[in-house]
Amino acid sequence: MTTMSDKHWNQVVSGFRQACILMREGKTHESNLIIHAELPRSISTWSRICPKDAASKKADLVNMFREEQKRVEDTWVIRGMVWNKLNEELVPTLCTRVLQEVKEQAREHLPFSRTNIEKPSPRPTSLQLSPSADRPQRIKFDDIPGIIDALHAEYLSDHAPQPALAF
Repeated sequence: MTTMSDKHWNQVVSGFRQACILMREGKTHESNLIIHAELPRSISTWSRICPKDAASKKADLVNMFREEQKRVEDTWVIRGMVWNKLNEELVPTLCTRVLQEVKEQAREHLPFSRTNIEKPSPRPTSLQLSPSADRPQRIKFDDIPGIIDALHAEYLSDHAPQPALAF
């Protein structure tokens, strides 16, 4: 009977944890569905099977609610710290590396002879390409087709034949 009780207890804990996570994610409706529909059924089933007295069951629930809320809050803080670290260090590094790779691939696969093309001057690697009239074109770092199109357009404009000046 204890393993059956443990199984139902784990369902109660898991359901409450999921409700807490959904609430932190701003998914109030989904969280409320668990808290008001699923969780009462799980608690009821666990309570019928659990051999403890009512006071012990209530204490177990109160302690679990407290512990799980703290666990979710602690996890949320760590999640935020990791997210910030990723945004500050990893994402810019990845963007720079992807842009370098795309530029290298574009140079290798453009339909121009390398002998007829001047070596482009080194420019800082960023996602700001071809400044327009008053502001640079911004491309999302995960918009690979957009990056390729912008690089191709930039390359073409940098290497377009210059009109001859007549005197």
